[in-house]
Amino acid sequence: MTFLSMTHGDTVPIQTTITNLPAGGLTGCSFWFTAKYFPTDADSAAAIQKLPVSFTVLTVGSNTVPGVVQVILSSSDTASLPYYTLLMTWDIQMKDSLGNIYTVDSGTLRISPDMTRTTT
Repeated sequence: MTFLSMTHGDTVPIQTTITNLPAGGLTGCSFWFTAKYFPTDADSAAAIQKLPVSFTVLTVGSNTVPGVVQVILSSSDTASLPYYTLLMTWDIQMKDSLGNIYTVDSGTLRISPDMTRTTT
């Protein structure tokens, strides 16, 4: 379990290291980031969801080297959220080239309100 903290409106890169990979590493894998107010919420009701196109594989890895992926939470991801401190449950799921699904990281996400809202 990983605790993430960000400020409303900020840009935050999230990197996850994945171990126990097959020889081909992360080749052919897809990833999803989902943050929800309640774990029982439907994915379609998620407060934040990043689809596979949002992820960058930083290190492909192998059966001896961990792989690393990154997703970036941007200001637009928090723009429509309530403007007070929020606690959410989040995870990153991986679908490998064979169609197997794994939760590769998860935890709590805290989004705090920012004080400076004008940046121009």
